[in-house]
Amino acid sequence: MLEKWFKLKENNTNFRTELVAGFTTFFTMAYIIFVNPNILAQAGMPAGSVMVATCLAAALGTILIGLLSNYPFAQAPGMGLNAFFVYTMILGLGWEWQGALGAVFIAGIIFLIITFTGIRGKIVNAIPMSLKYAITAGIGLFIATIGLKGSTTAAGTPWGIVSVSDAGLFLGNLGSPEVILCLVGLLIIIILMALKVKGALLIGIIASTIIGLFIPNSDGTGMITSLSGVVSIYSILALAFFALLVLSVVLWVLSKKNAFKFLAGGSLVGVIAMLVILIVIGDSQMDFSTFAALDFTKMFPGGISATSIIGFITVLLALTMIDMFDTIGTLVGTSAKAGYLDKDGNLPKVNKALAADAIATSAGAVMGTSTVTTYIESVAGVNEGGRTGLTSMVVAVLFILALVFTPIAGIIPAAATYPALIIVGILMMSSVKKIEWDDFSEAAPAFFTILVMPLTTSITDGIAFGFVTYCICKLFKGEGKKVSALLYVLAVIFIAYFVLKTIIGV
Repeated sequence: MLEKWFKLKENNTNFRTELVAGFTTFFTMAYIIFVNPNILAQAGMPAGSVMVATCLAAALGTILIGLLSNYPFAQAPGMGLNAFFVYTMILGLGWEWQGALGAVFIAGIIFLIITFTGIRGKIVNAIPMSLKYAITAGIGLFIATIGLKGSTTAAGTPWGIVSVSDAGLFLGNLGSPEVILCLVGLLIIIILMALKVKGALLIGIIASTIIGLFIPNSDGTGMITSLSGVVSIYSILALAFFALLVLSVVLWVLSKKNAFKFLAGGSLVGVIAMLVILIVIGDSQMDFSTFAALDFTKMFPGGISATSIIGFITVLLALTMIDMFDTIGTLVGTSAKAGYLDKDGNLPKVNKALAADAIATSAGAVMGTSTVTTYIESVAGVNEGGRTGLTSMVVAVLFILALVFTPIAGIIPAAATYPALIIVGILMMSSVKKIEWDDFSEAAPAFFTILVMPLTTSITDGIAFGFVTYCICKLFKGEGKKVSALLYVLAVIFIAYFVLKTIIGV
């Protein structure tokens, strides 16, 4: 059955390799389970419910991309996309989060329509390789900026990245316990990454959370990490069963057959027990308050008027562009790292992968989370030999099993998650080495794409600057015919987008 669905032999892989790759990808990207709730909570959304939505949306999107495209990629609510959702739509423009979820749902439907028409795939293939790499790097720098700003804000200092304090530290005052925890977590992850430890991000978050149990918070009322009212027999059993499952896989990889046979049986019992826990007592432990909470009537702050309608159209346009190009950028960046692009830089079966993303985006909005996208961390599984959608299936199952941890989501302090954002930014910045820096007509657009994203806190603005600059450079260099007609159309649309943003003030 697995051979028929995923063509393992044709792709020079086997079940064990795909299983290991799936675990590797999951542990590399599992930080989103804790980071996404912390970010969306700043918009007033219940963190526990967002965590449930994050796991379910990630599982659904990953299953879809594995079955539809047979690529070993994983999906989850995207970094950068959740930042736009919170910092621009809600905190910046005053939207209520229920209305913002409605806009994400509509954007997903739009993506699905244009994917089926083939337009979205054509856009992917029309983007020059230098800009594809620049988009990946720009998103990484933007995410790292959020991490740095969050670390600074944890100290109660302004939102600027650079903060000259008495200690002279760019992340804020060393007198702040939260800043100290951020630095410790960052150091732990850097060391683990340098040692090539799998799951370094997740290990760093967990280690920082544990360290936070022994560090008083800024107001002195308790510790940074609080266990009050969170730890229960439910969460302890869940952790034990999950540890058993992981251990059995490790032993399998090490070919300790006797130990594996013993633990495999225990792991099977553990998985069944976790599912029973989810069904029997999960409802009382998990928060589903964001499920189906999207409200289309709240997409017009201040009531329906000519101004609010124009503002809604502008925001929807921005959200659509951000979702489209963030997904394209990440999918292309992931595919480039995994070696799936052909000699012309095109991605085979791109429409199937994009369709999976579009469906997951709308479904995720119904569940209660921001836009779902393909994760660059999927490359970690590819590096372990993952070559088919079976890797994705393993990741999806692990996200579902991760639901048992939702009752303990509240113990993860924000200071423990910010370092992970910085590290993700570092990983995504690696694509800049593939840009043709010796050709200024390629270098300038790529540079502006990377630079503008964090400076304007807008991924779409960075892509827009890159597209417009690229077209201008090629036209005046006499290479205008080498540029796709679709890219010129997109450049004109982006110019109109900037004009509309200036008029409306969005």
